[in-house]
Parts: sequence; structure tokens; C-alpha cells
Amino acid sequence: EMMLGSLPRSGAARSQSWTADPLLIIFVALFNFLVFFVMLNFIIAIIVESYLSTKQRLEEELAEQEFITDIIASMRALIKRLMHRWPTHTKLIDTLREGAR
Repeated sequence: EMMLGSLPRSGAARSQSWTADPLLIIFVALFNFLVFFVMLNFIIAIIVESYLSTKQRLEEELAEQEFITDIIASMRALIKRLMHRWPTHTKLIDTLREGAR
């Protein structure tokens, strides 16, 4: 019963009562305390690991940069588009939509 979270009922006789032994009371209290903190540690470890992996993925994300870096990247893309005579994004999207019909 203790494994499921409930304590055994006290028996009619004093010898059957789990509260009759003070060492058993201390053991039950320490056991519950220890199991609670071990489970709490597992949950915190899972949350922290998930947070760190998400934080690392955000730091590696190239699309989300600072303002100056975004402007420089946009200018480089514009220069490449003009040098290689690539179509604009809107023209490319319109052509793909027409081809899908």
C-alpha cells in the first residue's frame, strides 16, 4: 500500500499497528521524502535538458540574427540576384503557382 501512496491502516491490536514502532514512522517519512525529491529531480532534469536544447537550436538559427547582419544578408542576396539575373521572389512564386494549375 505504501508504494501506491497510502499508508496501511492501523490494526485493532497494538502489535498490528504500524504507528506502534517509532523507527517505522521515521522510515516511512524518510522514504516518502526521498522518493519525492528523486522524482522531482527527474522532472527538473527533463525540463532543463529540453530548455538547453531549445536554447542551443535558437542560437544556431541563421534566420534570427541582429538587425545589421540581416541588412547585410539582404543586400548580398539582392546583389547576387542582380548579378545572376535571378527572378524576384514574387515572380518566382507566381510562376510556381501557375505551373501547379
